[in-house]
Amino acid sequence: MHSYEHYSRQELLEKIEELETTIKQLSSGSPLQKEEDFSLTLHVAQEKNIHLYKKENSYKLLDALPDMLSVLDREGNYIDLVSAEKTVHVGESSAHMIGKNIREILPPDAYSIIKANLEQAIATQAPSVSHHTLNINNENHFFENRMLPLEDRNVLCICRDITEAIKTQDELQMLKSVINNSVEEIYASTTEGELIFANSQFRKHYSLKEEFYSYKIYEIYPGSNKAQWERFVSQLKRLQRPFTYHSTHLNKENKIVSLEITSYIIKNLAGKEIVWTFAHDTSETKQQQKRIRELNYIMDTILNNIPVYLFVKDTGNEFRYLYWNKAFEEHSHIPASKVLGKTDEEIFPCKEDALKFKKDDLRLLKEGQKIEFQEEYLSASGEKRIVNTIKTLVPSEDKPPLIIGISWDITDLKNTEKELIEARIKAEESDKLKSAFLANMSHEIRTPLNAIVGFSKLIAESDDPADKQQYYDIIDKNTDLLLQLINDILDLSKIEAGTLEFVQKPVNLRELCLNLYDIHHPRTSPDVQLIYEDNFSDILTISDNNRLSQVLSNLLTNAQKFTRKGEIRFGFEVKEKNIEFYVKDTGIGISQENIKNIFNRFIKLNTFVQGSGLGLAICNTIIENLGGRIWVESTEGKGSVFRFLIPYHSIPGKEEKTKENTDFRQKETAGNQKTILIAEDVDSNYLLLQALLQKKFRLIRAINGLEVIDMFQRQSPDLILMDIKMPEMDGLEATRRIRQQSTIVPIIALTAFAFESDKNEAIKAGCDDFLTKPLSSENLKQVLEKYI
Repeated sequence: MHSYEHYSRQELLEKIEELETTIKQLSSGSPLQKEEDFSLTLHVAQEKNIHLYKKENSYKLLDALPDMLSVLDREGNYIDLVSAEKTVHVGESSAHMIGKNIREILPPDAYSIIKANLEQAIATQAPSVSHHTLNINNENHFFENRMLPLEDRNVLCICRDITEAIKTQDELQMLKSVINNSVEEIYASTTEGELIFANSQFRKHYSLKEEFYSYKIYEIYPGSNKAQWERFVSQLKRLQRPFTYHSTHLNKENKIVSLEITSYIIKNLAGKEIVWTFAHDTSETKQQQKRIRELNYIMDTILNNIPVYLFVKDTGNEFRYLYWNKAFEEHSHIPASKVLGKTDEEIFPCKEDALKFKKDDLRLLKEGQKIEFQEEYLSASGEKRIVNTIKTLVPSEDKPPLIIGISWDITDLKNTEKELIEARIKAEESDKLKSAFLANMSHEIRTPLNAIVGFSKLIAESDDPADKQQYYDIIDKNTDLLLQLINDILDLSKIEAGTLEFVQKPVNLRELCLNLYDIHHPRTSPDVQLIYEDNFSDILTISDNNRLSQVLSNLLTNAQKFTRKGEIRFGFEVKEKNIEFYVKDTGIGISQENIKNIFNRFIKLNTFVQGSGLGLAICNTIIENLGGRIWVESTEGKGSVFRFLIPYHSIPGKEEKTKENTDFRQKETAGNQKTILIAEDVDSNYLLLQALLQKKFRLIRAINGLEVIDMFQRQSPDLILMDIKMPEMDGLEATRRIRQQSTIVPIIALTAFAFESDKNEAIKAGCDDFLTKPLSSENLKQVLEKYI
C-alpha cells in the first residue's frame, strides 16, 4: 500500500481520477478477449479485487484530507461534498447546501472571486486557482480555491485554508526585512566556512557582492585563516551553547572597530550543522562608555575633594540616600557603602538627629523652596559636629523630585571660636590674677626680707646669747620662706616656658618620706603632731625624686600653715598599678566653692597667711607630667586630705635597702677629719660653707679653676665643692681636667643656675652631684653623707 502523506493536492486529485476510472471499468464488466486463457481470467479477477480494495481506501484518504472538496455544476449549483463533513467551513452543513447556488452560500466578495474562477476553469478546461477571504468566528481566514473540470461537465472545487501559511509568509517577510535592516551583522555559514546567508549590514561592512555564496567566512574576517576557523567550530561543538566574545580590528578606513560577537550551531531541516553569528558594533558604545567613565571620574574626583558635604535623597523612596561624598564620610565616620539605599534612621546613631533630618526634608517637600539652616548631629564616633546646610529640590518629569543637600562643616571653626572666647576670658582673668599676684609677691618678698635684714643687724648689736639664738631662728625661718617664694616663681616661669624638666630614675619612697619627716618635724607647731604612717617596707619605683619631694613638701607646708592644733598625717599606699600619696590635717578646711579653683594659678584663699598662691598649681602640673592626678577632699572647719596618684613602675630583682638611721655625728671620727676643697670666688658664699662645715671637716679654698687644679694635685682632698661660675677658668673646665687625673674623687657642683640642663652639663663634665644656691643645710648634709 502506498503512503500519500507527501503527495501534493494535484497529485492526490489525479490519483483519485485514476482510481475512479479503474472502478468504472471494473463495474462495466467489459468482456475480455476470447483468446485469453483461464490464467488470464484469474489475473483479471485478482486485479478487480485490487481495484475494489483501492476504491475502498480512496474514500478513507478523502476523509483524511483537510481541504473541503465540493462538486459544482457549470452554473455554480452545489451538487455534493467529496471530503469529510468536518471540512465544511461555509453554511450549516453539506446537506443544507446541496441544490443551492454558491451565490446563496457565499458572501458577495467571495462569490464574485469563486464564480470568476469557476468560469475560467470551464472556459479553459484546465485547473484554475483563485484566493478569497472569509470571516469565520469574527476572524479573517485566507483560502486558496482550485477549480478542476470533470469529464461529466461538472467541476471539482478544492478549497484550502491557507491562513497559517499567509501568516508564516508575512512573518518570514517581516523577519527578513528586520534582519536586513538590523544594525547588527547577521550571517550564517556551514561548518566548513562557506557563507550561506548574510544580511545587508554584514555585506556592507565587508563590501560583499549580492551573490556572496562563493565566499569563505575565514577569508572575510581580517587576520583569520582556515585553521583558526576549524578550531573555533570545534570549540562551538564542545560548548553546545551560544558563545560570546569580543573582537577588535581596523576597518577599510583604518578606524578601530570593536565587535561583540555571539555564535552558535543549529541544524537545518536536512540535518546539516549551520553556524549562525550575530555581531554587534560596540565601537561607538565603548567610546561613549569611555567618555562617560572619564567624566564620572572627573566629577567624582571633584565632588570627593571639595571640603563640603554633598548628598542626594530620593523623595519617592522614603528619602533614601542616592549619593554621599567623601567629605561626609570623613566627618561623620560613616562610609558611603553603608549609606546608599538607606534612610537617616538606618544610618545615624542618634535617632533624634534622624527625626530632625526627616522633618527638614518634609518641610522642603511641602514648601518647595530652598531652605538654609545651622544644625548639629552626632557622628558614628560619638563626636558632635556642627554644619551649615542648604537643601533644595531637583524636579523630574516622570519621577518624584530629588533632594540635593550641601553642608559646610563648621565644627572646628566653632570650637576655635569657643576656645578663643575662653582664652580671652582666661587671659583677662589671668591678667587680673597676675596683677594681684605681683602685688602679693611684693608684700610676700618684702616681709621675710624685712625680718632677715632687721634681725641680722640685731644679732650684730646684741650680746645676749639667748637673744642671738632667737634672732637666728627668726632669720632662718624667714630665709626658708623667701627661698620657697623664689623657687615657686622660678618653677612657674619654667612651666609657662615649657622647660620644667623631669628626671626618671629609681626612687625609694619610704626613704623619701622619712627625709621629709626629718625636715618638717622641727617646723611643726608644738600643738600639732606630725605623723608619718610607715606602713610599708622600702618600695622602689621609677619617678622623679626631686619633684615628688617638692609636691609632698608643699602639701606638708600648707598643712602646717592652716593647722593650729591636732595632727598632720602623711604616707602612701600601693593600689594595683598606682601609688597613692596623702597628706591629712585637722586644720581649717576648704569650702566646696573654693575646692574647684584651688589648683589654679595665683589662687590664694587666705591672704593673711604667707605664700605665693602658686604651690598647688605647680603641684598639679608636676603630677600631671608624672602621669598621675591630684585632688582634695575637705570639710570646712574639720580639715583636709590632699591625695595624688602616680604610676607604679616596680623594679624586678632590685634589692630594697632600708634607710640607715645615721647622721653626721655617726660619721665623725675623732682625729680623722676629711678634707674638702671648696672652689668659691665669692667670700660670703665661702664663709657660709665654712660656718656649716668647719667643725666637722678640714676645709681648703680655691678662688678660680686654675687654683682648684693646683690644690687638688698638692692636697689630694677627699671631696671637692666646685662652683661653676669662677674667673680665669670656670668649674666645668676645671672638673674636666681633674677627671683626666682622677676618676675617684667626688666632685659636687655648686651653682645659682637651677635648670636641669645646667645639671646635665655638670654631670657630663664629670661632676658626681649637683647643689643649687642658696644652699640648704639639709641638702648639703645629705650629699656629704652620700660621698664621704
